[in-house]
Amino acid sequence: MQRTHHTVTRKGETVSVSLIIPAYNAEKYIGFTIESLIRQSHAELEIIVVDDGSTDRTREIACRYAETDDRMTVLPQKNLGVATARNTGIEVAKGEFVGFIDADDIWHSTAVAKMLIRFEGASPNLGVVYTWSADIDEENRVTGGVHASKARGHVYPLLVFHNFLGNASSTIIRKRCLEEVGGCRPEFDLGCEDFDLYLRLASRFEFDVVPEFLVAYRRTPEAMSSHAERMNRAHHQVLDKVRCERPAVSPRLLRSSKVNFYAYLAHSAGSGGNAGDPLHWIRKSFRTDPILALCRIDLLAIILRQIRLRGAGDVARPAGHPDRGNILDQDRCSDASSSFHPPTSGRILAQIKCILASMVYRVLRWGRPPPSSAGR
Repeated sequence: MQRTHHTVTRKGETVSVSLIIPAYNAEKYIGFTIESLIRQSHAELEIIVVDDGSTDRTREIACRYAETDDRMTVLPQKNLGVATARNTGIEVAKGEFVGFIDADDIWHSTAVAKMLIRFEGASPNLGVVYTWSADIDEENRVTGGVHASKARGHVYPLLVFHNFLGNASSTIIRKRCLEEVGGCRPEFDLGCEDFDLYLRLASRFEFDVVPEFLVAYRRTPEAMSSHAERMNRAHHQVLDKVRCERPAVSPRLLRSSKVNFYAYLAHSAGSGGNAGDPLHWIRKSFRTDPILALCRIDLLAIILRQIRLRGAGDVARPAGHPDRGNILDQDRCSDASSSFHPPTSGRILAQIKCILASMVYRVLRWGRPPPSSAGR
């Protein structure tokens, strides 16, 4: 495999964190992603772009940035999938810590510095630090969707119950921990290889959180997360692995995980993605666990909204948000202590998610000791 290499570190600098961007036909957005990493306030880093067999200008754009910033490396490979691309980056990464950023997402300029601080003086068993993310559209505008939690420590049961991290772009991980769990597993279908990785990390290591919106997660109709049926198959594959490798996990907890994932797909379908009919996923949630599905008031709200829209003969997708600010402008105009700012509805939703997750976390952790090195 032919690779394009550039010097990794600037003279007099060392690498503490390696940021890996797996990229496939990402010419439209990868410039935003790279620029957000180049602007990081923590400069002792390397940026590794793994071009996963792109047929557009992705590699050309990445190489252009690498010519002017010698912290960057561009690695071309055949189209082998995002998990293999991430593993390629891990193999050459020189940092003690590794961060994954999808080629259409954006990090706030303080993201690396704030997540690394959590590792300072922490237990060696702290393997992952995550941060909150706010959804953005094709025009880099916030949409109101958020991913937020305050769970820390032994988070495995809560992570099985619900993937509170929400995406693959919101963490920094000790490279040693990545190597101990074997990196990313490429056998899953499109979209849930990050969930599988986080579960394996959570089963052995502790998590911590920076409760600020430091990641802008792009939601577009053509994005991987919009391919609902493939995502659903991948999620089932991950849970099958959990059932096989950790038979002590409660079947009820696995059913709850399915219901929560169906709810995610129902919300995606109702907000303009290619996730199909929201009622299709709601029906699947009720067939899986009707009690938990009834507890999700948000599903009932989707049902009522669909009835209202269909009764009015209006099934149009929600409009965009031209009045909401560009996430890049927020970063350029902010000071070093700030973060991205979702709309008020997003901030309220984040607080609700944190409260609910805290309640579930306490129930799932009750009477269960955290994993220990003796049990590995």
